[in-house]
Amino acid sequence: MPTSSSPDWENLRVFLAVAKTGSARQAASTLNLHYTSVIRRLEAFEKQIGTQLFHKSAKGFEISEVGKTILKRAENMEDEAYAIERLLAGTKDEIAGVLKVTMATTIASYLLIEEITQFQENYPNINLQLHAGHKFANLSRNEADVAIRVSDAPGDTLKGRRFGKYYEAVYAHKDYIKKYFPLTKNTQCRWLGWQTPEEFFAEVKESEFSHIQSYTQIDNEILLFEAVKSKMGIAYLPCFYADNVSDLVRVNKSQPIPRLDIWLLAHPEMSNSKKVQAFMAFFSPILRAKQHKLQGLLSN
Repeated sequence: MPTSSSPDWENLRVFLAVAKTGSARQAASTLNLHYTSVIRRLEAFEKQIGTQLFHKSAKGFEISEVGKTILKRAENMEDEAYAIERLLAGTKDEIAGVLKVTMATTIASYLLIEEITQFQENYPNINLQLHAGHKFANLSRNEADVAIRVSDAPGDTLKGRRFGKYYEAVYAHKDYIKKYFPLTKNTQCRWLGWQTPEEFFAEVKESEFSHIQSYTQIDNEILLFEAVKSKMGIAYLPCFYADNVSDLVRVNKSQPIPRLDIWLLAHPEMSNSKKVQAFMAFFSPILRAKQHKLQGLLSN
């Protein structure tokens, strides 16, 4: 028999996470809970409402018809809970507490790490949570308060500004060029890149290096950078970090080409947050001042 008490919000959060991922283990990882806690809460929720929400199969947790009817309303409740969190955060006057910031690993590591350090020193009462990686954090679900995003489609619902594009050129270790002579027709030079071979060679077919057909796929930008530094091959790399390595050179003085836009963004409902305002005010002039690095404009 179902109980008459209202559903526990934490149980609803578990239900939503399992419904979205189709896996109790993935839900546990998303919620930072132990797997057994997810199962226990899910079973408690089903017992409370007196019906089965999922069917277990070889594919994972498949949502039941009853579960589907609950899902949309639970998502609406979740959206409202996130909105309340943002509203409360925006009313606080102090520049203190947790500030969740997300950006690409390379942006954090090679473009802004010194300034991130300075920001933390300037605002010691802010507990910075820096999330780096390729996956876009969902600001509507409060996965981050501020984003420095690399994209030509950063999200129409977010508030912020664009700081131009970053540029890439073809780089190699200077010793690699001396050994393999990339411009010669029968060179044994090798391309390195993160795309599939089909995608990559479609991109470079009009370049001056289209005659190079050997290719190694490396799906991690940091590893790709290290591979070029280790004389594994040539690659398109962002100028803002490849130009900082003295042993790397642009192959045949390769001219930089534009890639994606750089954005500094926040959810509109977080625009009144003093912490968010402090971060955006601090990094806006910094990103403007780094345009020469982003565009690969060499000083000599």
